[in-house]
Amino acid sequence: MRRIRTDLIWCYKIVFGLVHIDVKEFFQLRSNDAGTRGHPYNLFKVLNKCSVRSKYFSERVVNTWNRLPPKTVDFSSLGRFRKSIESVELTVLTGN
Repeated sequence: MRRIRTDLIWCYKIVFGLVHIDVKEFFQLRSNDAGTRGHPYNLFKVLNKCSVRSKYFSERVVNTWNRLPPKTVDFSSLGRFRKSIESVELTVLTGN
C-alpha cells in the first residue's frame, strides 16, 4: 500500500505541474467534455499488448488514480491530497 500511496502522490505532482516533468511524457489527460465519471482529473488508459509495459509507473497508477472517489479526495493542494488519500481504502481501488 505504501507503493500505491507514493505512486498516487507522484501522479498528483506530475499532473498538477509540481515537478519539472512534462505531463505528456507520462500521461494523457481526458478532456472534461468527455462526460467521464468521477473526478475531473481522469487519465486516459492506453492499451498495450506488451505485458512488461504494464509494470511501468505510468501504466500501473492510471487505474487506481481514476478510481479515486471524488467526494473523499481533495485535489486542491498536495498536502490536502496526501491527507485525503489516507482515508481511502486503497486495496479496493487497485483492481485492474
